[in-house]
Amino acid sequence: MALTSRTSTRLLLFVLLITTPCAAFAAGQEDTVLLANGDTLHGRLISINPEQGVSWRHKYVKEPLVFSMDSLRQIKLGAVPRPLSRGNVSVVRLTNDDVLHGRLVSLIDNKLRIGTSYARDLSIRRLMVSSIALVPSSDVVFKGPTGAEQWKLSSTSWQYRDNALYCNGSGYAGAHANLPDTAQIEFTAAWKSSYPYFRFAFYSASLSSYSSRSYSFRSSSSYLRMYRYGGSGSTSLPSHNHSGFAGKSKARFRVFVDKKTKRIFIFMDDQKVVQWTEPQEWVGGGNAVVFYGYSGHPLKITDFVVRQWDGTTLPGKSAAPAKAAQDVLELINGDKVTGVLSGINEGKLSFKTSYASIDIPMQRVSAISMSGETAERAKRNRNDVRIHLANTGSVTLNLKALSEGKITGNSENFGDVTVSMDSVVTLDFNIYDDHKKSEDEW
Repeated sequence: MALTSRTSTRLLLFVLLITTPCAAFAAGQEDTVLLANGDTLHGRLISINPEQGVSWRHKYVKEPLVFSMDSLRQIKLGAVPRPLSRGNVSVVRLTNDDVLHGRLVSLIDNKLRIGTSYARDLSIRRLMVSSIALVPSSDVVFKGPTGAEQWKLSSTSWQYRDNALYCNGSGYAGAHANLPDTAQIEFTAAWKSSYPYFRFAFYSASLSSYSSRSYSFRSSSSYLRMYRYGGSGSTSLPSHNHSGFAGKSKARFRVFVDKKTKRIFIFMDDQKVVQWTEPQEWVGGGNAVVFYGYSGHPLKITDFVVRQWDGTTLPGKSAAPAKAAQDVLELINGDKVTGVLSGINEGKLSFKTSYASIDIPMQRVSAISMSGETAERAKRNRNDVRIHLANTGSVTLNLKALSEGKITGNSENFGDVTVSMDSVVTLDFNIYDDHKKSEDEW
């Protein structure tokens, strides 16, 4: 009887398990491959050639295993990635949803040049750029979810899968997030009901309670409500109404906290919904974070990051309206100017408005949203792989090869490029095949 691809893969995994009962798949520095059928296997990524496949080493198999490209969903690398260089960086978002971290070098002849620690300099076509955010250096102190062991999960309601936390009942998910005294906390929440209903606690003294000497907020149909939980009980603060959930199934939450000044800001998709100053003694009793979900309100948490915050810089609107006819320049004092970004050179930005041409020092600029009227999007290729980099950046490449610690490929955004593997966290394959995802993976 002929074996199907799915059956043969499961048989291989079964043989490995029964012949090596002491093998623990949780080995610290092992890579992990996730197959399109949901199977996982630990080992070591050796190389990738789109025509020959992915070569994979397992310590209990003498010869390398070879997987076809279309049989893969993701490879998670076990080695700790090299962090980005210190110093001010910019976040460049492209029209194909790539996010590139780097140092702005120039904008000349409609080519935006950025210097990176993972691929040297990139020269990006201007029409492929969606927005540029200029942000001061902010060291990442916690990032996840990267594994179930990183979080204390209420087993009946929360599960970890594929770099995400899923909640399908009432219960908690907590982690020691090493919250600094000035913190920027970010996460993306997705929901299946008409609105997200959950609690999020920070500076908590407990991993299993949102009400243990902490600050928290509760998200409901059209508001966020802040709470403070001290030693003598809780205080419910006024709710903050908003309409940000209408028509959405996902949002990016950002919490900014300064313990010294006792200020808390909460943003949703870069729109401020809460600004509050603690009038009494600071009650946060730890450095943990806790999510609490509820039955009937399925929730998915991804891209959780904690950074040092400078105590000053807050986000503005992240992008110009779709198909906007002009670029939008936002300054650090909150001023916004419409016009055309004409150049970047030697630490200055040139911007043409209807009334004047101005040169502005880069340190005075907060963000630039590019006009969408003439924007272009990179075409999709069969061998496109999405590469997730340290510090939350990502780049999509039409993969040519992976070997000797380097990934080579090309993109319509910036041409040929070589990415150093020591900055890579995960590789996503078959990224346009949505039908391969099961119903409960959102």
